[in-house]
Amino acid sequence: MKAIGKFKFFLRSKKVDIFFSLILVLAGLKYSFGLEKIIDIGLHDETFYLRAGLNLLTNGFPTPDWGPIYSLWYYFLSFFVQNNIELYYFNYYIQVISLPVLIFLFLRTRKVSLYYSLGFAFLFLISYANLAIWPRVSNFSMMFLLFIFILSSRLSRNWQFLVNSFGVFLASYIRPEFFLSFMILFVLFMVLHVRGKKDVFVLLGTFVFIFLVVGALGNPFGGGRSFAAFRDHFCLNWVVWNESSLDSWKEYSTIMKINFGEAKTILQCVFANPLIVFKHIIYNVYNTFKIGMGLFLVHSNLLIPTPYFFDGSLFALSSINKIPVGIGFIFEAILLLVGIIFILVYQFKKKCKSWSENFKKYRRDILFLGVCMVPSIVSCFFIFSKPHYLLFIVLFSILIILIVVSKVNKGYKLCKEHFFIGVAILLITPKMSVLQAVPTKYCGDRVVSTLSVIKNLNIAGKSKVMSADGDYAVYLEGDFDCVSSYSKEKQNFQKFLDGENFDIVVVTPRLLKSEDYKNDDDWKRFLVNYEQFGYEKVRVKNYPHYLLVKEKFVRK
Repeated sequence: MKAIGKFKFFLRSKKVDIFFSLILVLAGLKYSFGLEKIIDIGLHDETFYLRAGLNLLTNGFPTPDWGPIYSLWYYFLSFFVQNNIELYYFNYYIQVISLPVLIFLFLRTRKVSLYYSLGFAFLFLISYANLAIWPRVSNFSMMFLLFIFILSSRLSRNWQFLVNSFGVFLASYIRPEFFLSFMILFVLFMVLHVRGKKDVFVLLGTFVFIFLVVGALGNPFGGGRSFAAFRDHFCLNWVVWNESSLDSWKEYSTIMKINFGEAKTILQCVFANPLIVFKHIIYNVYNTFKIGMGLFLVHSNLLIPTPYFFDGSLFALSSINKIPVGIGFIFEAILLLVGIIFILVYQFKKKCKSWSENFKKYRRDILFLGVCMVPSIVSCFFIFSKPHYLLFIVLFSILIILIVVSKVNKGYKLCKEHFFIGVAILLITPKMSVLQAVPTKYCGDRVVSTLSVIKNLNIAGKSKVMSADGDYAVYLEGDFDCVSSYSKEKQNFQKFLDGENFDIVVVTPRLLKSEDYKNDDDWKRFLVNYEQFGYEKVRVKNYPHYLLVKEKFVRK
């Protein structure tokens, strides 16, 4: 009975937070409705996580550097959604709607002002960082961490530190770089909190827990993924610097040999050619600030409707990480930046002293968030300033700023004013079907429309799909296998075709631009005289790519 009484008191004292959490959920539903008509399926990393989740019982967990907990999440969602395309978008919907709510609740547990918390959560809801970041694994890891931080908020300081550290440790099985944050936090825990025998027992229990998890799932740093990421993105930068025609993803061994000889680790690359590594870092630092500024400032418009009609010329004024951005998006982003600067300057003059007090009071939270940013900073500087790496740096930085600058919350009672604010939020929330999304390479329905065409062929029996763009087979019902175009390697196309005997070829710009195919006479002959090989051309909506399908599968 006592526990029930405490729960009722908690509900009464948190009515305003619960109310605005529901408002954010409704706003999220309104904003994201029709998401699957705007955002295309990504066939590489995100599809790997989804496929690993579906095959969890047969293949076991993926390697620890490939997010086994995220695959477990997909496995859990598959109990509710059986169709794989719907599963992909179901996960997308949950993340777009839930993450702003978790941000709001996290700030409220840190006594940040209601209006600061609500304002930032709403801006995040409609921002590029919420909708357009891909792969979604980074957004999921942010959801996971904020959920742990919220749950631990009512614990004592020592237990809060320990539980949050465990949360970061588990998050390293979503994004492996968080293992670095955990190691830093674990050392801090030993220095700050281990004093007597009781603390030693807690420490031993921690070691046992870590040992069991690492024994079951493996070491997140043990897969060599860090060097692969450095290699791939260095090659990407090198191609840009030199305006090279080489495919950075396919010809990485050639590019790495030119610059680093036989180096097989990041450290060996540093010793082999320190100047080019330094150039790589400086270039990434520049892009980190450029892209990071746009991550939260660029959002679906509230003042100037800017529909996206899939015409790149409409958005040629500027770009963020090669993502076209329209003049309406830029104008609103500038207005938002000016507004934020004005508020901070105005508040600093009035509340400089309280900012200092807040910093001291919440220094542990600030330290914790700062440590969680370290691996992302390392990733952005040494590997590449991708938006999904930058998410943690920018979001945690903003959370720290809000914790410091916001007036300490003394509690609010639910009143008419709050209902009016809630209604206003719902009214101003843009509809994706009207305003469309911030344009990215994942806007549109190229993959979805391709899948639809293949499904309409009603192919029975085992079939193979050859593609340069990822694994279509995951989303096709029936016995489909996907053959990567990269597996052709140096052999001629005729030999590749005879060996694999694929039934469908997905012809896309990426495949046509591939060096191995452009210079292959057999491939050129196949594209022109496909009917002699027993294939027919099948158009896919209005996009430049098309399918070459064996004649027996094409209905006359």
